[in-house]
Amino acid sequence: MYVIEGKGHLGFYWDGESTVFIEHDSGIFPSRSSCLEYLQQFHRKEKAVEIIMEIKKHGKTIISF
Repeated sequence: MYVIEGKGHLGFYWDGESTVFIEHDSGIFPSRSSCLEYLQQFHRKEKAVEIIMEIKKHGKTIISF
């Protein structure tokens, strides 16, 4: 699942196993399409797709975009 925080500026991939605490205006998205839809509120589509690919590539590491 994708976790996006900071109004689309931080993200990581969550395996559902560990406990996560997220801030207000953040979300957990079960699919790429739902994550893409959310990220497009803050980024153009090409950038949102790039963000999703980076999140998946880096796994549990939090990345900033």
